[in-house]
Parts: sequence; structure tokens; C-alpha cells
Amino acid sequence: VIGQQTTVVAGANLSLTLLAPATAPSGSIVAFDIQLANAGPDPASSLEVQFPVPTGFIVTGGLPGGCSLAGGTITCSVPGPIAPGGGTSIGPINGQISAASGSTVTGAATVQVAAGAPPGTPQDPDTGNNTGVRDISITAGSDVRISKARSVGGPYFVGDSFDFILTATYTGDSPSGLTITDVIPANYTIGALAGSQNGWTCGAVGQTVTCTRPSGGVPGANQSLGSVSIPVTINSSGPGVVNSTDITSASPFDPDLTNNTATDGGANLQDPTADLSLSKGGPSPALVVVGVPFDYTLTVSNGGPSEFFGTLRVTDQIPVGLTLNTVTPAGWTCLPAAPLVGPATLTCERDYTAGSPLASGANAPTITLNVTATAVGSITNTADLTTVNPNVPDPNPGNNSDNRGVTSDLPGDAADIFVLKTVAPDPVPAGDVLRYTLEIVNLGPVAAGSVTLTDNLGTLINNLVGPAGAGYVGETINLGNVAPGDLTCSTTSTGSSSRRLTCQVVTLPVCTQGGNCPTIDVEIRPGGNGGTRNNTASAISSVTADPVTANNSGSVSSTILARADITVTKTATPDPVAAGQELVYVVAARNNGPSRADNVTITDVLPLDVVFVSASPSAGSCTVTPGAGVVTTALNRTLSCGLNNINNGAQRTVTIRVKPTNATRGNTLTNDVTVATTTTEPPVPGATNNAATVDVDVLNPSLDLLIDKSEGLDPVAVAETTTYAVTVTNVGPSDAENVVITDDLPPAGLSFQGYTISAGTCGTVPAVGAIGGQVICTIPRLDSGTSATLTIDMQGEVKGAYVNDVQVESDETPLGFEDASNNTADESTTVRTRADMEIVSKVAAPNPIALRRPFNWTIRVRNVPGGPPLAEADSVEVSDNLPAGIELTGTPTVSVVSGTASETTCTGAAGDTSFTCDLGTVSLGAEVDITVPVRATSVPAGGLANNSATVSTFSLDVNPANNTNSGSVTVQGSTLSGTVFRDFADDGVIDATDTGMAGIAMTLTGTAFDGSPVSVTVNTDANGNFTLPDLPEGTYTIQRGAVVEPFLTVGQQVVGDRGGNAVVVPDISGIALGEVDTGTGYLFGFVPQARIGVAKRTLAAPLLNPDSSFTVDFRLVVE
Repeated sequence: VIGQQTTVVAGANLSLTLLAPATAPSGSIVAFDIQLANAGPDPASSLEVQFPVPTGFIVTGGLPGGCSLAGGTITCSVPGPIAPGGGTSIGPINGQISAASGSTVTGAATVQVAAGAPPGTPQDPDTGNNTGVRDISITAGSDVRISKARSVGGPYFVGDSFDFILTATYTGDSPSGLTITDVIPANYTIGALAGSQNGWTCGAVGQTVTCTRPSGGVPGANQSLGSVSIPVTINSSGPGVVNSTDITSASPFDPDLTNNTATDGGANLQDPTADLSLSKGGPSPALVVVGVPFDYTLTVSNGGPSEFFGTLRVTDQIPVGLTLNTVTPAGWTCLPAAPLVGPATLTCERDYTAGSPLASGANAPTITLNVTATAVGSITNTADLTTVNPNVPDPNPGNNSDNRGVTSDLPGDAADIFVLKTVAPDPVPAGDVLRYTLEIVNLGPVAAGSVTLTDNLGTLINNLVGPAGAGYVGETINLGNVAPGDLTCSTTSTGSSSRRLTCQVVTLPVCTQGGNCPTIDVEIRPGGNGGTRNNTASAISSVTADPVTANNSGSVSSTILARADITVTKTATPDPVAAGQELVYVVAARNNGPSRADNVTITDVLPLDVVFVSASPSAGSCTVTPGAGVVTTALNRTLSCGLNNINNGAQRTVTIRVKPTNATRGNTLTNDVTVATTTTEPPVPGATNNAATVDVDVLNPSLDLLIDKSEGLDPVAVAETTTYAVTVTNVGPSDAENVVITDDLPPAGLSFQGYTISAGTCGTVPAVGAIGGQVICTIPRLDSGTSATLTIDMQGEVKGAYVNDVQVESDETPLGFEDASNNTADESTTVRTRADMEIVSKVAAPNPIALRRPFNWTIRVRNVPGGPPLAEADSVEVSDNLPAGIELTGTPTVSVVSGTASETTCTGAAGDTSFTCDLGTVSLGAEVDITVPVRATSVPAGGLANNSATVSTFSLDVNPANNTNSGSVTVQGSTLSGTVFRDFADDGVIDATDTGMAGIAMTLTGTAFDGSPVSVTVNTDANGNFTLPDLPEGTYTIQRGAVVEPFLTVGQQVVGDRGGNAVVVPDISGIALGEVDTGTGYLFGFVPQARIGVAKRTLAAPLLNPDSSFTVDFRLVVE
């Protein structure tokens, strides 16, 4: 490669180490910790760590900051920066081991630069150390745990029955020898306990329940051990009575004992009671008119905590001056029947049963008494509650009685007050002023004192008060015949969009409707969505009786027309923005009310000459957009998004991303947006706030294009194809426009075969098979941080070295907005010939050959002839490693048999065991002989020496199978043999009675025919024979080694058939051994010395004679 330019970009070599204990019991809690390190050279930022949750590990507890779990993978964001040489840690990530003992839990975590990292973020040049792996060997363990609950919810009363539910589970290995122990508090009586429950065997002794189970099931996480139910009945009350239970296991080891105990949380055990109460209702204010009926109500309530069954009895004392007209008992039985004139007693009863009780917190049906006052003055009516055969006592009898008093006046002392209400205008748009007119009429016959008018005004635009922008504008009072100062009004807020109007009249004289009665004009701004609104005002006197209360309220309905003031704003960032970099618009559509804005749409006319990236509404969808990656024109730049309905005070946004093109640099981008709704907008501000504009200045772009070129095959043979890969990368930060890649193909040696490009098009390409020319490709837009690849296939045609140049530029390059210093790259390609070099043969002559006699190997090398594309072979070399025992006697020589070879030199000198021969360029069909002078320095096993020679070439060898060939030579040597023996006759001849002597060292020394020294040592065999093998022709001496056997004297030494001198003991010298010769009969005798010995032993036990002598037999052996 020549002219290759290298661009150095920022990089940070990250590494990750995953830490965890080497071993952990099954079921235990362990922690993984992640350690990150940055070896530099630049700071690391915008990192992401991914940690797939290992199989057999269950995440427990919270994750470290910046980490989240989704799809079985924990992902952690590490913003950085991490300085070179620095690091950071993530953890702990806690979890429970669910894998069985004998398992291995393997965690693996990887760090990388996060996708979507800002342009220019240093990348990691070496990802081989970005993954950390940690194995945890799992030992025996099982985390056994238990939970406890009650089968029913409270409250709990003496006599209630329920079950304690004990639920046991485990994580890890299967546990064995399980025992549950539950000591039931004395407040409970244990019921009929089932002996066999879900694999548990249970029994109770006193208040202690014990359940056992031999083992669990399969290893795993949260494996069920089945539940146990303990039936109990509450026998005595008590506050906060706690029941606890324990579980234990015999094996394996339980790594967490904190969850082996559970309680029911405690229960308040109560004696059953039902707090019954009676309430009595009456007119308010408590003013009545003689002869005008009114109602009392009687309501019985059960305040609990227990349900009630039995008979409720309500007794109402009808006082003097009161007549009971009717009774509405609603499920009660009331006696005596109405009418009743007071004084009288009314008794009402209602029965409840255990199957249909009065529940805690419930009310019995209300009893309504319609009565009439018959006398003037204060009248008090009292009622009492008692029970018959109650199931539980009433703990608070003090609330079982209630009374209501009224003051009665004659009709001539009463005032009939009523309210008339009108509305205008009708309909009215929401947010406009609506006027209610309230007229307070007193039909007499007397003036009414302390009259209060109330009007709840709801669904206003807000709860403010004032002439502008307020929900309550104000009120105007027309006194009529009311004395000045006797009528005042005020309002109070009752919610975010409501107020209550209260007017006080000190004295309301009798007046004529539509004449001299006081009126109040109330102005409001209704809000909310359109529709019909009803409003009611009420007036009543607190000191003057009113004979007709049904007309004390007046109502009016009106129609509200929905109105919504929809507005739009727009922001842009960054401002200014560089061409080719992302510009983000945020459009906000807000509803200032007062009604909901329906079917809100925004229409955004994007600037010309920007690349549309995306539009993302916070709700709804964008149905009309330019295509992603498309440059805006007058015909396609309109963006339309439907945002659905927007409530009063709410807003929706649309995020629009574009990239200005070079055509906009130096200009100001103006972006207009409008908003619309199908809901009518108020006249003010109307549509004046339905549009927004934002201007952004566009700066010059800034980017750096990198180009790199590589080839798939170098060298490439004639008729063989190589592929150039040209990669263009835009380092950014701006996008590049109209990127042009110009590849100047080599003018000779290689022909064009085809191309591919990952983006863009190639408008200029040579014809297939053409030599030279250009490939010119254009990429309309290359985004920042992305790459495009052009591949060009070229075929070798003529041998040689050829340079391929490539360059890249974009519209920004000649303007100086792009760094052109790294926009070129060169690649050199070598084309080589095709050939078939062959080792034809390797022959030894003469063959066989005597040891150490010189001979020649002749190696025939050939460039096998054939048609194109076969040709001459370049840089041909023959190499040969001689076999053991063969060495050069001189430098090999080369002779050209036919054709040509540009080189004929060989390495190697006498004594070397390898050589090479450089043949240079060998013409097609040429044959070359290499003569290799050698000799055998030893005889190989079996006598046969094999040798291989190999030829190699820089050219493409189409048949490498024939690049090696072998030859063999038979190497022959001479031998000398003889015997070392015991020569009993001392006659120098091996007789039948003579014996050989084994293990005697026999050493041959001497000089071979070529002057080289020879030394061989062997030992005699069991018969005393020896053979000295593989000897070259020469003159030798055989020397006998030392003999340690005693009683021997040196005998005769006999010269064999190859002559010699045996005078000097222990040598036989001067032996003349020929080429491939066999010498025998070399004898070395020892004479044994004569020796006699006697051995004596008894044959039997001694025989005792009468005379005390004894007789014994001996045997003597003489040798």
C-alpha cells in the first residue's frame, strides 16, 4: 500500500469486570458488581451497560441508579465522563440463587458506547475486553420461608371462626426434614385439624400445632410446599393478639433464617356489640304554622362493630299541640294507627334475623311522621329506641334517644316567601357574561325577618371575582321596598370554578311580584363545555314561619355554547443552527378555555430546503408530513397533525425535527404554524393567537469526511478477482451533501468487473473487462456519524504492481467547511502470474551407496507447460532438508535443461544438512536440474534414507499438490564380529566344552578411508559373541573391556579373517576392513583355573549304642 492516509479519531478503550462470589449456596442472596475502566486515551462518555439476568438468578430489591430492567436484561446508563485511567462501579445488583447445587450460574455484562450518542463521542477501539463474565459455583442450600394469613377479614368477635392459613415455599435445592410449629394463643380454640394437608402431616397437642413433611419437590425459585389450614374459634377478647409460626428444615443449609417466622399481624378480638342510635329530623328552620302540615323523620343506625338481629322498637311521644296525620313506616309496624292527637304514644317495630341482620354501618328504613301543629308556641317531640331479644348488647344507650323542637305561629303571623329566577341572554357562549335576575317575593301576610338567599353558581370559567377575566363578575341590588342597608350580598369560593352567593335581608316587607319586591342581578361567566345548565336559588327566614316552603326555591335553565380559546406557540433549538445539523421545533397548542377544544389540529409550514426527519405529537397523529429524509419544497413542506380534544387549561405538543441544507446557510429560517379547532373560539382574542412564527439563523456547516480503502486479495493472480472496499465516513457534526467518490482505477494490469454501493448511485463506471477508467459515485446525503461503502471488483490481467487512487468530496469541501486533509486514499495491488511448479523427481546416484562414500541427489524441477492463463513462475525457490545421517559435501549446482531460469544460485556448504536454490523466474515449460553432492555419515534404520524437496513460487501455483517429491537411497556399511570365551583347552579354538562370556564391552576405534575417526562400543551377548556394525571402509583396532570374573587368566587372542595384530593384550589392531565388508573370527580367550572342593552332610539322625557311643552316616561330595 502506498499513499495510505490514516485519520486518528477520538477513542476510549473501555473494559468491564464483573464481580460476584466464587461460590454461593442455593437459595442465598448474592450481589453482582460491575466495574468499568477506561484505558484512554480520551475520556469515555455516553456509555451503556447491558447485563442479561443470569439463568438461576432472580433479581431482588431495587436496582442501582440509572439502571432499569426490561425483557430480562438490566440496562444501565453511564453518562460519564470517565477520565483516562479512571473507572466507575455499578452495583450492587442483588438477587437470589434459584439454581440447584452443583450448578454454575454465569453472569455476563457488556459495556459499549450507547446508540444515539452525540456525534464525536469517543468510540471504543478494542471491544475485546468490553464483556466481563463471572461464574458462581452453587453449593447445597435451600431458602425455606413461610407466610401466615387469616381466611377472613375483620372485625373479629368472640364466637367467630376462621382458619389460619400457613403457606410455605422455598428457593434453591429441595429441602428435607421440614417442620412447621404454630403455638396458637389461648384466645383461640383449635377446631378439627386435618391430619393430612397438601403433603404435610399435622397434629395438635394442647395449643401447639406441629406439621411435618419429608421433603420438597424439584429445585427452583419460589417452589410451593403446600399450605396448611388451622381452624380456630375466638373464645375470649383481647387487643392486638398475635399468632406466629415457624418453619425449619433439616437439610440442606438455609442461607436466610429471617423469613422462617411469620405472624398474622395481630388482631383485635372483641366482644360482640352493636351500637344502635336514633336520630330525629325536622323542619329547618324550626318554624311552623298552625294548621300547616310538616314532617319529622326517625332513623335507626347500627354503629357496629357487630351486626344486629332481634327487634328494633321506636317509641315517639306525640306532644300536646301536635297531631300525627300519617305514618310512612317503610317496613316498620307502627301502632296505634294515625291520626293521633297529642298527647299520644306511637310505637314502631321492625324485626331482623340472623339470616337478614342490620349490618354494621347500615341504617334501618326511615320512618316519616307527617304532623300538624294545633297550637301556638314551642313544641318538642321526643323519640326513644329500645330492642327486644337482641343478639348482642348495645354498648352506648346514650344515643338511643333524640328530640326536635319547633316554634309554631298562627297563619296571620307568617310570611310566604318565594323566589323567582330569570336568565339572559339565552343561549350564551361560554366565557361571555350571563345575567341571572333573582326576585325575592314576600306574599305576607307579615314582614319576614332574617331572610337568607343562597345561590350556588357552578361551572364558571374560574372562581375569581371581578369585571374582567373572572368567573363571578358581580351583583346589582334593587332594594324595592326593603329599607336601605337591610339587603346585602357576598360570595365565597366553593371550588376552582364555583362560588356561593349569599344575600341577607334584615326585614323583607310584604311586596308585589314584579312591582316593589327586591331584585338582585347576578353576572357570571359560565365555563365548561356546551349544554343545558340549571341553576336554583333559595330563600328562607330564620325567624318568621313560612306556610308554604315548596316555593322557597326558584330555578331557571339556559343553554351554554361551547367556546375555546386555542393558542399556539413555537420554539426552536439550537438557535443559531449549523447547516446539516438537527434543528428541533416544539409546537405547543394550548386551550385557554373556557370549554374543551375539540378536534384540534396544527398546520406547520416548514421552511424551504430543510430535510424532514420526524414529527412526534404528544397525542394524536400527524397525517400529512413530508417523507422522512426528503428536502422540503413549496409542494411538500406542509405538516398537519391532529391532536384530538384538549381540555380547558391543557396543552398538547408536537416535536418536529429537521436539518437545514446548505442552501439555507447564511439565511434565516422562518417557520409558521397555525392551530384550529372545531369548537367556536371567543371573539376576543379570537384567531389572533392561533398562529406563531419562529426564526432561526443558519450557520455554515462543519464536517469531516474520512475515506479508507482496502482490498480483499493481494497479491491477486492473473484471471483472479480481488475486491476493493472503499468506506466513506462522515465524522460530522453536520451532514454532508452530494458526496462524490471518485476512484481512479489502475491504468494497466487489472480489468473492471463490477461494483456495489450501499447508498447513492454510480453514474460513471467502465465497461466490464475494461482496463483503466473511473468509478464516480454520488451520495445525495451522508448523515453525521454514518458510513457508506463502495465495492469494486477487479480482475488481474498482467503481472506487476499497480496503484488505485480514490478521493471523496462533498458540496462543503470546496467551500472550506469540510476537512479535506483526509479525503484521499491509495491502495497498491500486485498481480502475479499463474503457474504450476512441480518437483518432477529426486534421484540418488549411485544407489546403493557405501557409508561415507559421496553421491549425488538430482532434483528435476519443472514449470508444467499449459495454455493461458498459465505463464512463467516468479520467485521460484527449491528447499530441501536432508534426512538424518546425510550431509552436503559441497554447494548444490543448478543446470537449466530447457527453457530459462533467471537465477541459478544455491545455499549450503559441506557439512550442512539443508539448502535452498533460487531459480528466479522460470519460463513456462522450463526444466531445471539441481545436483546435490552429499554423503551418508550413518546407516539409517533399515538402511533406506528418504528425502523430499519442495518448490515454491510467488506466482499463484494452481496445483500445489505436486510441489513436493521424494527420493530414496540405500546406505550400506561394513561389520566386524568375534567372541569372548572361556578357553578350557587354552588352544585358541572354540571347542564344544568352551563357554562364552556375556556383557564384556568391546570397543572399536580407528580411521575411515576418508580420514574421519570411528569409534563404536558394543557388549557381548549371552554366548560371548559381538558384532560391530555400520562401519565405513578403514583400519581399526578392537579392544576388549575389563573382565571381573575370578579364577581366569588371559588366554589366546586370535586374529580374524580381515587380519590384524593380536600381540598386545587386550587389543587386536591393524584390522583392514573393506567397503561393504564383513570381518569375522576375532577371538578373545580366557583360561579357567583348576579347583577341588569337598562338601559333607549327615544322612540321618545319630543312632545311640548300648555303650553310650553313637553311630552316624555322612555323605561327602567332591568337585
